[in-house]
Amino acid sequence: MIKKILNHSLIIKLACWLVFSYMRLCFITNSWQFLGNKAFEKRWNKKKPFILCFWHGRLLMMPYCWKKNIPIHMLISKHKDGQLISKTVRYLGIQSITGSTKHGGMEAMRKMLGILKQKECVGITPDGPRGPRMKCSVGIVNLAQISGSPIIPVTYSSTKRKIISSWDKFQMTLPFGSGVFIWGKPINVPRKITKSQKERIREKITNKLNNLTEISDALCGHNFKMLKEEGKAAK
Repeated sequence: MIKKILNHSLIIKLACWLVFSYMRLCFITNSWQFLGNKAFEKRWNKKKPFILCFWHGRLLMMPYCWKKNIPIHMLISKHKDGQLISKTVRYLGIQSITGSTKHGGMEAMRKMLGILKQKECVGITPDGPRGPRMKCSVGIVNLAQISGSPIIPVTYSSTKRKIISSWDKFQMTLPFGSGVFIWGKPINVPRKITKSQKERIREKITNKLNNLTEISDALCGHNFKMLKEEGKAAK
């Protein structure tokens, strides 16, 4: 009975609208600071596409880290929760690419290459859809290598939050606090690259994104290292 209710299209639509409304509430009632976003805006103004990279656990408020008039296409998994996310971000004008950089991702890869060729941007959670948490997969490196588009890491944190006991330690931002979005410098991937060089770039993305997340948490009064250790203990 419950499954039938949850599968009902109107119920799903209502649930997605409620999530979108909550996201909007959190964005409006929190005081947000944006750091390092000038390079991103300069690149976009020159119509140079890029690959946006952020952790799955920091997904909730990420659609607000860029201007609404910038077309972003997010890679979202085929899982049921992924499709709920897809329907939710549609309210924010974000288009979805169904697939994964890990499992059967050739079709998704072709779509993303086509989007980047059209000078539009792609957003990826490189540790999604099921982990390992806060560790970058090689798929995003392959996309940057083939497309020639740089990877730009971005993250956020907020003073008022609830950490969900999920595989990704999902950060649920709460209203009436403050928060910060932090953009990192572009990471370029050469066309010609060895397997060991590719692995080093993958590790570089992981380390850079974790470093930015640690800074954002510290600015909001949180201990990122403690959260990271909790994630390891939960495995």
